[in-house]
Amino acid sequence: MEENRFVSFSVAISKMNKSITKLKTEGMNAFGLKAVHSMCLYVLLEHEKGLKLNDIVDLCDYDKALVYRTLKELIELGYIVKGNNEGKYKSFYFLTEQVRPEIEYIREVIASLQNMIN
Repeated sequence: MEENRFVSFSVAISKMNKSITKLKTEGMNAFGLKAVHSMCLYVLLEHEKGLKLNDIVDLCDYDKALVYRTLKELIELGYIVKGNNEGKYKSFYFLTEQVRPEIEYIREVIASLQNMIN
């Protein structure tokens, strides 16, 4: 009996994760972005004073190399800027002002996810 509850719980968590990833992917497709971009943009939206690479890694719970590549892509796309030239670990990353309206849409997508979960 205990084993069945564990399996049911594990399957439910896996399905929920897949659903969230699907919703993030569909929402980001409107901007030509990927699901991984959504989390990095969202945490930067919530921290207007900027965040360092390691802070973003901790908040998103993603692999550091994945976050670094994602930040490079977002810089190239004009969504974020690197605040100084102290290297990839000490530099702060910020949203660019011209993308704030688009990022607000991402906030709405995430809010709808939260409403579905609650």
